[in-house]
Amino acid sequence: MFGLPASIMIYAGYCQQSWATALPGCAALLALALWLGAFKIGAGDDTVSFRSLMDGNQKIAYSDIEQVFVTVDILRGGPGRRAPIRLCVSAKQPIRPPIMINIKVFSADGLRNLMMTLIERAPEAKFDDLSRDMAEGRMPPIFRNRRKSRGQ
Repeated sequence: MFGLPASIMIYAGYCQQSWATALPGCAALLALALWLGAFKIGAGDDTVSFRSLMDGNQKIAYSDIEQVFVTVDILRGGPGRRAPIRLCVSAKQPIRPPIMINIKVFSADGLRNLMMTLIERAPEAKFDDLSRDMAEGRMPPIFRNRRKSRGQ
């Protein structure tokens, strides 16, 4: 993901003696790496937690989970843009909005492990077909198409 842009910037900076041209690209790559590093999912003994750059840390106890489902937003836009594909974890007592997990930034194995943990530790929760498929290693269609288009 970072190899080609980094190579171009190194070429521009070192071979062409134009570091001023390479610096904005380096800054953009660094910002992208920091943004991706801000996402984290944790499955503890009693709670599942999600951290993102914009929403901060959110967590919910397994016993409080009412429903887990995948949403796919084909149309995006406007000031409240959201990730096009996300996992929603809603609480039994709707005292707060559901946790919305941007799943496209995580590996398929990590998502499979998360879903297996949620199904095991929150047996009373309702799971939609797409989330159950994720537990079996079958990612939602848009996720698969994205991976295929990258040659994986």
